[in-house]
Amino acid sequence: MNPRPGQRPRLNKRRKQSTAQNRLAKAVAKGATDGPVKVQLDHRTVITLANDKALAFWRIRYPDLRVIK
Repeated sequence: MNPRPGQRPRLNKRRKQSTAQNRLAKAVAKGATDGPVKVQLDHRTVITLANDKALAFWRIRYPDLRVIK
């Protein structure tokens, strides 16, 4: 993503999101997620998933899925 003229790229924000996703992926692998997980499928669709199987299902259909919480 290219910044607008006069703006610097936001590298730290992207790094924080990826580390949050890594932590969630490790928790899912261990089966240690507590409660629902909120994910963003595309630029406007946000859903709440109740379990790890649902997360795996949606990750196949939307490879660019982002974990919000």
